[in-house]
Amino acid sequence: MYLRRFADRSDQIVLASREDPSKQHRSSVVRACREGEYYAIPTEDLEESARPGHDPEGVERLLSEIEGTANLRLAELLDGGCPPTPEVRFRLSLFFALQMARGEAFRRTMNELANALAPSWLDGEFSEANIRRRLAERGEEGTQDFVNDVRALVTGPNGPRPEWRQGNYVQQSLAVGLQFQEHLFTRTWRVLEFDTPSLITSDQPVAVLAGDGPLPMGPADASAIWVPLDRQHALAMTLTGSEGVVRSGNTRARRINQMVADQAERWIICHPDDIALIPETLGPHTEWRDETVGSYVGGDEVHEQHVLVPRPVVE
Repeated sequence: MYLRRFADRSDQIVLASREDPSKQHRSSVVRACREGEYYAIPTEDLEESARPGHDPEGVERLLSEIEGTANLRLAELLDGGCPPTPEVRFRLSLFFALQMARGEAFRRTMNELANALAPSWLDGEFSEANIRRRLAERGEEGTQDFVNDVRALVTGPNGPRPEWRQGNYVQQSLAVGLQFQEHLFTRTWRVLEFDTPSLITSDQPVAVLAGDGPLPMGPADASAIWVPLDRQHALAMTLTGSEGVVRSGNTRARRINQMVADQAERWIICHPDDIALIPETLGPHTEWRDETVGSYVGGDEVHEQHVLVPRPVVE
């Protein structure tokens, strides 16, 4: 189990709140990981044709097997196996990719993106032409005021928004995780080794280095992705360079810890002796927003160009 690499001999870790890192408590690794039915897919979430023989807990068992295998391959990597064998690279890239897509942060992103995209999708589906066509199919007519009221109701700020089911969250996280794996697998891998315990982790342990541009960076284009492997080792996945084991110092450790803490969703996690490694100040949480970046003329209409980007949450 990944978190045991940050636990003491009594299997204890410290969890610090992402909202207020001074609020801390100790927990066993098992208790910290316990969240019943988080990856269950209820039978009622499936099409009727897929329900016979369905195992709601199948994904949970699959993820447990993936983590168990990854733990063995991680031991191989830390025992001087860098550059890693294809087997080690495949198993660990899958594990790290799923870490990016299986937690609360990913589910929150799903909600934010769906809510941001819903108004533009509804605007197209409930255009004046579509409303009048549907009325005509029912043998009805509508006044202009009626059409305007329907559009205002559906596309306005209080219009309908998507609501994901538990099965949607689980299935989408697996699909996106498999897409992420390809990008992690093909990166350059380096194991960063520190002389003393220097690293913490979090409930989002895969830290993606943000770029300087206006658009978000991800596993395909971020210049660096870091994963704390234990208290004295981190994996750096970059786009260039050579593979191997690299001795690293306090400056790099602090940068990794800052990113891991900043990108945590709920909990920053460390060994009980490493509380001092938790950064004193954290960057703001981010949320996905729909922003206008330009416009163009098409025929008689002016069309806006939009982009979805993560921006700091304003308290």
